[in-house]
Amino acid sequence: MSWERRPPPLMDMYSEPHQSNPFQYLRHLLENEILKYCVLSRTEAENRSAGNKEKDGSFLPNFPFDTIAKHLVNKYGLSLAVDQLTEILHFMPDYNAARPSGHLYTQAGLTKSTAVSPIVFQILFKIIVVPDPTDRRPEGKTKKNAKRAPRMMLNNLTDLQTSKIFNAVVAIDVNVEAKILSKASFMLQLRDKMDQFGPEAVRAVKEGWASFASTIFFMHNPAFSVYFDSSEVIRTALCQGPLRATTVESFASNRPKEFRQSCREMLLLAEQTAATHSFLSFCPNHLVHRYGAIRFEANVRALMDELRGEVKHDQLINPGWAFAAIKKYSKKTFQDKEWAYENLHELFWAVLYQRPNLRKNIVGICRAENDQLAAYWQRISTANASIADVPRDIPLVTGDPLDASIVPGGPFLSFSNEMREVIFVNTDKLVTEMSADIERRAAGPDGVMLALDAEWSAYESYAAASILQIALDDVSYIVDVDTLPRDVVRPFIEMLFSHESILKLGFQFHEDLAQLRMAKSLRGCASLHRPKNLSCVLKLIVALVEESERRANGAEILEEFGVGLSPIGVVERAEGVEEGEEKEEESEEKGGEESGVLADTATTSTDETTAEKPAAVTRVRPSTVVTRVSTRSLSSLCESLLGLPLDKREQCSVWTRRPLRALQLRYAAMDAYCLLLLHTRCKEWAEKLGVPIEEMMSRHFEQHCSLPLFIGD
Repeated sequence: MSWERRPPPLMDMYSEPHQSNPFQYLRHLLENEILKYCVLSRTEAENRSAGNKEKDGSFLPNFPFDTIAKHLVNKYGLSLAVDQLTEILHFMPDYNAARPSGHLYTQAGLTKSTAVSPIVFQILFKIIVVPDPTDRRPEGKTKKNAKRAPRMMLNNLTDLQTSKIFNAVVAIDVNVEAKILSKASFMLQLRDKMDQFGPEAVRAVKEGWASFASTIFFMHNPAFSVYFDSSEVIRTALCQGPLRATTVESFASNRPKEFRQSCREMLLLAEQTAATHSFLSFCPNHLVHRYGAIRFEANVRALMDELRGEVKHDQLINPGWAFAAIKKYSKKTFQDKEWAYENLHELFWAVLYQRPNLRKNIVGICRAENDQLAAYWQRISTANASIADVPRDIPLVTGDPLDASIVPGGPFLSFSNEMREVIFVNTDKLVTEMSADIERRAAGPDGVMLALDAEWSAYESYAAASILQIALDDVSYIVDVDTLPRDVVRPFIEMLFSHESILKLGFQFHEDLAQLRMAKSLRGCASLHRPKNLSCVLKLIVALVEESERRANGAEILEEFGVGLSPIGVVERAEGVEEGEEKEEESEEKGGEESGVLADTATTSTDETTAEKPAAVTRVRPSTVVTRVSTRSLSSLCESLLGLPLDKREQCSVWTRRPLRALQLRYAAMDAYCLLLLHTRCKEWAEKLGVPIEEMMSRHFEQHCSLPLFIGD
């Protein structure tokens, strides 16, 4: 990668480093300005658990990112601190290449040198993206207030700084799931600069200095992928790492037939290359050393199986995610008391069945709570069982899923008196009866309206929809997508999603559609790619808000329907940050100071001679009703429009278990049924505005997408 290696300003502060010796400079800056501030005290238990990891260099301490960022800005000023961190990010690929198995021995412990780039990036992120000091936090130290993400602002960068940060981040070699480029896109506000950075991304991939994680991000992200007009990027990705079918399908989706055909040809060429062991003839010269022929061949075989719907390889849960899930949901159960033990019980089983080596982690967590519980998980065997066969030797909540009394806590939103039953559809006979019932209703003069939702397990590597919920006014069907035969469930799904007299309601249902398409029994189902009359309730509510704001009495109307003010506890996500990420970052950053501290220090210096003028800032989220509503969760919208929230405690339960528990059945049925209640409320809203709701809904029907590459167009 071409880069002007100018002497960084901070270099003059050291006697040893010199521009001809960038590695020496890098080591000084890392150890003297960053890593020496990463010393955190650990408890005796934490020291024991980290001991073995420190020996092999895999231990990464919890770094106080806010504290380090504040120190750098106070000492060197905003602009200089940004420049120095950017220089470090630029030099890290060269540094890691020179010491691929090296470690940094610091006061913070033994740390792999390849783990430093994400640390430096996170510090840079904390310097540029800071809480908006004008944002008024809700009063009171309630649990809901603690979950509210602060409104953010950006310290503006020069065009040169933005370009250098982008180029440096693109080269960082990190895990694909690290989401560094997603954060960088938000931090640098790239969506407004795609004319410059779209072609730059193409150049980075073509020249080979984009990391595998960056290549995957560009293929997935619609704003970047449109700049790639050649299937050569597939060749590059295959020679860098384990490409997934979801990435390829996303990249080729909704492209011209000629482009999709070129993608197929590239994949078939890769398959032939793997079969004939001719990796060197396929791989560009500058990428030969990146991945290796053996791993390339295994990856191509797995990818082609997945693209054809014939997944034959390991589908086990990622060990890192399994370990994190054990810790996270144990805390929810034993400390926060948000989860019932029956939820944790099935999570432990799902992890233990797939990753027996994590038994010691489960036992260790249980021992801290109850020796008897620890003994249970020490002796339990997963032999001669399946992941769906969760042991049933613990007390479970039982009863009618429609009965609100079985739900602990609350109050939560419940079913109306019209709802008479919840039917779990898992036989041919029940599918036939359900299909006949829906088609009979659709044959009426006004057709029929129903609500849809899907659930899938988060505890498998290749997750797909396990159940599909279909809610009508008086009955809720829960379709067992996992176990029903393909020739039984697929004709019903084809009918449901293609029927023009069935108005279907969803809530951001594109995510559910993607999971339904992944189900083995529904692979290649055309109507899931081209659904008819499928409307999004969230988009309908946003449209009603926009229409209300055009009226003279708009404020009164919004107040009447509960969306005039953002209620306390609503979590508004910063753009570019995934749901749940803020909470995870809080746990990673413990030991740092208050997150708002940089808002006061990001543009000041402790040394009067180096003081900078206050930097211009960009406020990220304008405080409008539309932006607040568009980032709201389904539960918070129910609370605003219907008066009560949803009980979301079963959201992350194990949906592949059979039979489903009573609370799972209730949650699944309610998640779809609440959309009918929201639609009724929206209809009242539209009538007050004097606009036809049918027309508003038709504007927001789900868009069509391409069929899988190896199914057809």
